[in-house]
Amino acid sequence: MRTIVDAEREFFDGCLLNSDGQGPCDYATIDQLAKSFGILNKLSELGYDRNGYDFVLEVVLGDARTPPSYTCVAVQNPIIYPQVNYVRELCACGVLSYYADQTGVIRATTDGERPNANSQPWP
Repeated sequence: MRTIVDAEREFFDGCLLNSDGQGPCDYATIDQLAKSFGILNKLSELGYDRNGYDFVLEVVLGDARTPPSYTCVAVQNPIIYPQVNYVRELCACGVLSYYADQTGVIRATTDGERPNANSQPWP
């Protein structure tokens, strides 16, 4: 998740996309991050695909009235990926899922619920 947050910040700060040509720059889709930073290779190297995390990255393009934003959720499926038990032992918790948005704060849930902007920050 940190890899995606850092890549989004770099994409935004570098103004690699400004969909309406005015106002603030925009955040990237997962495909744009893959092209710009090789993000999918980085995630694979870090083992996210082998650990069973499903990433959903949603982007809202900005315009004169709407600021750009993104949300990213990574959910691990313990039914399909039994190695989740290893995560449970590490954090003494249930299924560990993550959430991040343009604030750069990574949040998590450990109870199997989908994390959101109100979830607890993860260290």
